[in-house]
Amino acid sequence: MRGQRIDRGMTVLGGLVATLAMTVFLYLVLPTLRRDPFMLPTVLESLFGLPWVAGVLLHLVLGTFVFPLLFIAIYDVLPGRSWVRGMIWGSVLWFVAELVVVPIAGGGFFHAESGGLAAVMGFLGAHLLYGAALGGIARASVPRSREASLVEERRVAGR
Repeated sequence: MRGQRIDRGMTVLGGLVATLAMTVFLYLVLPTLRRDPFMLPTVLESLFGLPWVAGVLLHLVLGTFVFPLLFIAIYDVLPGRSWVRGMIWGSVLWFVAELVVVPIAGGGFFHAESGGLAAVMGFLGAHLLYGAALGGIARASVPRSREASLVEERRVAGR
């Protein structure tokens, strides 16, 4: 559906949950990236000399606030249910990460220098998980019409 309003608070909550789910996936489930599952801290350390923890905090801020708010901005142009839209958004984030973040971190384009195809697929899976969780939690909040409410009330009442 087009023209749906999406709740910012739920989207930010979705971003937090999605970021935590992605983090657990990268650290615990994906052995090919255990060496350095957080590419962003490595990039910040190598480019700006910032400590690793600053990169982790930036990862959390981007995943919880920045990317979810950008998701809201493009929500109406994406097809499908909210969780599908989230997965599309997650795949866009993955593609940008593979072209920009991973090479700067020393992993090469599409993890050519750090795990190859297994790392690429695992990283894609992590970003799809992020997107599905973000979209699923942030699903559009559309005010129900009075007619839709009456139909639901009748269905529940068994009429």
